Amino acid sequence: AEEYAGTEYSDLMHTELFSPLDMTRAGFDAGTVLDDGNWAKGKAGEDIITPTSYDSPSSWSAGYAWSTAKDLAAFGQFILDWKMLV
Repeated sequence: AEEYAGTEYSDLMHTELFSPLDMTRAGFDAGTVLDDGNWAKGKAGEDIITPTSYDSPSSWSAGYAWSTAKDLAAFGQFILDWKMLV
C-alpha cells in the first residue's frame, strides 16, 4: 500500500479510511494513546497489554492500530454498507 500510494501506511489509513469515516480516535501512535490515557488494558496470561506492547498477538488483527468502540462501530457500519453494495 505504501509503495502504491507513495505515502506511509499510517498516513494512508488516516487519509483514506479514518478521516472519511470520522474515526477521530483511531491511529497507530502509541505515544498519543498513552498520553490520552483513555484506553483499555488487555491481559495475556500475566502480562498487561499496553499501547507499547507491539509484539502482542492481540494487536496483529488490528494492524497495530488503536481505536475506540465508537470508531470501531463506524468501521463496522462501513463494512456492512459496503457488503450491501456488492
